[in-house]
Amino acid sequence: MSNTETAQPLIVQPGSGEIIPGLAGDMLTIKIDGDTTGGRSCVFEVETPPGGGTPLHRKTREDELFFVLEGRYEFQIGESTVQAMPGSLLLAPRNVARRCVNVGATKARYLSFFTPAGIENMSRESRSVLPRPPDVETLLSKYGIVRAANRS
Repeated sequence: MSNTETAQPLIVQPGSGEIIPGLAGDMLTIKIDGDTTGGRSCVFEVETPPGGGTPLHRKTREDELFFVLEGRYEFQIGESTVQAMPGSLLLAPRNVARRCVNVGATKARYLSFFTPAGIENMSRESRSVLPRPPDVETLLSKYGIVRAANRS
């Protein structure tokens, strides 16, 4: 489907999707990919173990919307750091640094909505580079992801 075609209605059933180990030790389920939406968006379900999460980074190509489903996260988006519980909705525009950490004692889950799509292909491709760190840096660069320095 090209970007100019109209996406078709879709129902994603619980437990369905393409499961991929994440680069940060989390578990990703691609619920909707760019092939389904004509490249306009994609949706992941992310499950994070206690203490796990993503390091501070910027996505240069996608806006990202987070919706917390379960557990307790600490999100940093730009200069703001917030505690996010189920029902929390956060927006990280492209080129703004973001990170999230599961600060609870049990697994936590969120939905991650990306506009435009494409980042799901990095997740698929990451299966071939884990656990070799030099290849991970090349992969991140290919998909426009830049590690950001922590605030002092």
